[in-house]
Amino acid sequence: MDKKQFSKKQIKVGGTTGVEPVSIKYKDKDYTLKTYPENKSSATGHVIIAELFSSDDKLEKFIFRWDHSASAMDIDIFLDGKDCKDLWKQKGYQGHWTKLTNDEKREYSVSIEIPGRKIFEGVIRVGLLTELNSHDDITIGESVDVKII
Repeated sequence: MDKKQFSKKQIKVGGTTGVEPVSIKYKDKDYTLKTYPENKSSATGHVIIAELFSSDDKLEKFIFRWDHSASAMDIDIFLDGKDCKDLWKQKGYQGHWTKLTNDEKREYSVSIEIPGRKIFEGVIRVGLLTELNSHDDITIGESVDVKII
């Protein structure tokens, strides 16, 4: 989303207010999960929730982010520092979309796999900072009714 379009949104997600793993059923030993519990959105509305990365630069990196249009957490895949979203369409790759498992607590089930390798399975709770832009004019007026008897 461009800067102007995001800044004009009446209601928008302005960042995170608490991100934590509720449960981790599996995490590949070569990967580290880093959450961003107090992260502000960029000027274009990009909100990073968490990252799953390896010290091995040859392995994929996964960025958990807020998708404004779907109102959900999505996961992007990076290789050599480049967004490689087309990999999600290839056989053996899974995990771009998460599943909302608890609406009240905003908990998302995450399952990430690459060909021949399971990377992560767990539930992440996402607290969001919602911002309201109010640019409406408010007019206050008085009127007096006179009744002659």
